[in-house]
Amino acid sequence: MSNNPVVSIVIPTFNREKELARCIETVLKQTEKNWEVIVVDNSQNDKTKNLLDEIADPRIRHIEVQNKGVIAFSRNTGVSEAKADFVAFLDDDWWMTEKLACCLRRLSEGNDIVYHDMYYRSARNKSHSVIFKARCLSDENPYRDLLIYGNALITSSVVLRKDIFRLAGEMSEEVDLIAGEDYDYWLRLAKLNFKFSRIAKPLGFYWKGGNTSSVERMPRILRKLRQLHGYKEESKTFYIYSQGRAYFLLHKYKRARKFLKYFLCLERRRLVIILKAIWMLSYIFVRNLLHG
Repeated sequence: MSNNPVVSIVIPTFNREKELARCIETVLKQTEKNWEVIVVDNSQNDKTKNLLDEIADPRIRHIEVQNKGVIAFSRNTGVSEAKADFVAFLDDDWWMTEKLACCLRRLSEGNDIVYHDMYYRSARNKSHSVIFKARCLSDENPYRDLLIYGNALITSSVVLRKDIFRLAGEMSEEVDLIAGEDYDYWLRLAKLNFKFSRIAKPLGFYWKGGNTSSVERMPRILRKLRQLHGYKEESKTFYIYSQGRAYFLLHKYKRARKFLKYFLCLERRRLVIILKAIWMLSYIFVRNLLHG
């Protein structure tokens, strides 16, 4: 292993040996070989360590932590241990073989944060994938773009310069931002005028394993984001729609209807979001007819 890897890959994990084995397997198959993996292990057993001992690759390091459910703590710990000039994040997801090479090439062109499209794969349908197309952020004002239209980046698609963490600080470890700390961080980086660049092709798979905890936390996350980044008129549509969608997914239909109806009265709405809101309101209407 080179003493100076090109990219450090930070993988937080918690009792997910099967998912960890899958994502490390795709790292081992990367066309770019000069990397290190930092597995930040919040597990409460030895299964993760045993798995890494079996893989026995000297480029993979294992760090044990107790993050108390704050995944940002694990990511920050991994970044602090990184030896490379670039950092890639990888959760329960996995990558195409050329992912690192493509991202590093784009970073070499003067970009600060690179991200890409992902295939979406769920526990309900493991054999079928749809493409999640990431959004290109506005070159003129990426902060405003993220604030108005919401998160555009899947964390496992992101590769960035390590010195960003020195310049901008670490990811927030506030409890109210759990599952939203990545979006908050992209907002902070955009506000500081770091340069984002999207690769418009899928270079990995985003795994939705059936965990609904992020949905359950969404109302609280949105309130915290509102506190941190304001509640300007231009960003109101995103916050109101997201609140309605969160309550809809939580089956709290009365509250969902309130937010979604309010959303349809606002300006600066994207057509695709309007259609989603109308669909949810129609579902609630039919459900109320059937169940009273």
